[in-house]
Amino acid sequence: MSRNLEVRLLDKSFVFEIPDEINRDEFIEIINYLEDKLKKIKSQSSGLDSFKITLLAAINITEELFTLKHENQKLVDLLKKIDSAFQSIEKKDKVPIKYSS
Repeated sequence: MSRNLEVRLLDKSFVFEIPDEINRDEFIEIINYLEDKLKKIKSQSSGLDSFKITLLAAINITEELFTLKHENQKLVDLLKKIDSAFQSIEKKDKVPIKYSS
């Protein structure tokens, strides 16, 4: 199932068909984030049409995404190194069982 949700972007109304598994509040948060980006670009770049404003917003948001992906990969790599270091410490601490008569 899905539901319709009307939102405004750059003073224009849009109706989106939102699947039920998409959280309405999170979708509105995304729309508000996009609206803030659009307004910021519009205020800094007078004379641009809505297509160019939207394109710049998409490029800016994509740049943010790529930055976060790279930061996330650095954290994953660091966690792997930490895990590897702990595993080698655990191996050194283990004393083998020996038989004594």
